[in-house]
Amino acid sequence: MKRRVRAALGLALAAVLAFGGAPAAFAGTAEAAVSTEEMSADVSEVLVRNIPQGGLRLGTSEGEWTVIALARAGRGTPAVYDAYYRNVAAEVQNDKGVLSETRYTEYSRAILGLTAIGRDPHSVGGYNLVQPLADYDKVVLQGINGPIWALIALDSGKYGMPERKGAGGTQNSRDKMVDFILSDEIGRGSASAGGWALAGSEPDPDVTAMALQALSRYRSRSDVQAAVSRAVRVLSALQKDDGGYVSWGAEDSESVAQVLEALTALGISPESGDFVKNGHTLLSALAEYDLPGQGFKHTRGDSSANGMATDQCACALAACNRFRSHQNPLYDMTDVVPAGTAPDARTFLSDTTGDFLVRGAYVFKITSRNGTAPGFVVGTPGVFGTRLVKRDGSDYYFQIRSTGRAGAKAGIYVNGCKVAVAAVGGAPSVVSDTTAPFRVKPGRSYVFRLTADAKPGFAAGTGSAFRVSDAGQSGRNYFFRVTAVGKTGMASGFYINGEKTPVAVATIST
Repeated sequence: MKRRVRAALGLALAAVLAFGGAPAAFAGTAEAAVSTEEMSADVSEVLVRNIPQGGLRLGTSEGEWTVIALARAGRGTPAVYDAYYRNVAAEVQNDKGVLSETRYTEYSRAILGLTAIGRDPHSVGGYNLVQPLADYDKVVLQGINGPIWALIALDSGKYGMPERKGAGGTQNSRDKMVDFILSDEIGRGSASAGGWALAGSEPDPDVTAMALQALSRYRSRSDVQAAVSRAVRVLSALQKDDGGYVSWGAEDSESVAQVLEALTALGISPESGDFVKNGHTLLSALAEYDLPGQGFKHTRGDSSANGMATDQCACALAACNRFRSHQNPLYDMTDVVPAGTAPDARTFLSDTTGDFLVRGAYVFKITSRNGTAPGFVVGTPGVFGTRLVKRDGSDYYFQIRSTGRAGAKAGIYVNGCKVAVAAVGGAPSVVSDTTAPFRVKPGRSYVFRLTADAKPGFAAGTGSAFRVSDAGQSGRNYFFRVTAVGKTGMASGFYINGEKTPVAVATIST
């Protein structure tokens, strides 16, 4: 099983990484806004593009964290999930159901990956991957890391605690694991109590954040609520002036990611005043590690993306977007539709269906009908890049841009439903300066600039909404004025040389 372990962080943090790593817009700094939706779309595209031939499989690298990030962001495809499941089932069968004798977080991580895609972890290749968590002694053998992730895994699907089988050992329970975590609190019983770590007497932001995610479901217990409150104060105190965190001597992106996941699991906004330092938020700090089109760096000084950092930051962005849209937290997967269930097309409306050709870029308008952000995915990697270009209420505008060879095709999926097949056209003979949706006030005009070797044809699809007139020429640039002559709310696509798909869509709006 492949692993990417950040050697500079030492053996203790490597124990955490054996389980998966240390682990529209939120306001960022006072000067700028951080779009978690755009970052999530970009990093999801990177994750899909980097899936190895043969698919994802069991493991901390190119495994469960990638699956969880894509699934909880709504940006994976059935083909990705099916390949992962086949690989997991084959490996489980090959190992006769034994993923590890000493690291039971292997079972917890597998449970999370399977639950995220709607697969039942009780029956995988003929084996029950939940059953091993019944052995309390084996679960806590790794220290605090074991019960943290066993609780998260069991609670992800509200799975019952299985009965322990065989002689010896201790029957596990949720209360026992909660008690173990509480007993490991730094400075427990003292005035300075708060937070957790793998070792030592100083709280670590990564482990503290992970413990908070495990305890988030048990705050009805007064001792848990008290420990959670202390840990949140610790995380606020540990935050640096630039909004980030230091773990094991280095300021890194994964620490920020874990804190984001913890706060959203607790129902605390990432922009809460306790987590804004000198105008810097957790999200603005996370953005400092982002390499668009490549992934996320481990430390700010790195020049390239890191696989583990990319997975963990993708999970954090999914958690933030789910929090903002009032969806279940990252690891509350009770909202996942079981595999094999037909996708529900009633949750959205697409303005584009069927097969069509894309020369350059095209924008879909997807209207959410269930109050949540739609998942928009290109089924075949390397054919089209995607990004969210605009959100207007329940309307989401996703752009696809050709990145593959001419003639390459890809299915376009929304919330798991295939809505269209797009093919890459050759280089456009006409280039428009406007491709994104825009608005025009009643009676006002907008001018398109089209660049071509000869004057192109240009027309409005809805002539009662917009009137098109010639606005002149300069060299290879041809200008067309579109004037809003219809009523407020009317819209029209604009077409070049009789193409079947509009180059842009305009709406009349006051």
